[in-house]
Amino acid sequence: QSTTLVSVLLILQLVLSGAFVKPEQMGPVIGALSIFSVSRWSFAGTSQLLNINNRFMGLGMGWITGDFYLTTPLVWSVLAPLLGLHLALVYLALRWREGRT
Repeated sequence: QSTTLVSVLLILQLVLSGAFVKPEQMGPVIGALSIFSVSRWSFAGTSQLLNINNRFMGLGMGWITGDFYLTTPLVWSVLAPLLGLHLALVYLALRWREGRT
């Protein structure tokens, strides 16, 4: 059961990350859900650090997404609370399961 759940969650993270569809082009509901996706902000932080948009502009491919222009402190101001929220949810789920056994 947990293998299936992990697979579904990883696919969901990839879909919401903006790796396949730009966050600006997502529908309103999916776009709102993607704000809570850790992978979106991880991609944004990594891409900003690696200067991905300027590299793609140099290749004549145009810019990828506005998320990649965020400053490092801004990315961490979003990513740190999200990571904390996800860790808290995992902790609560494990405590709940422990209480049931």
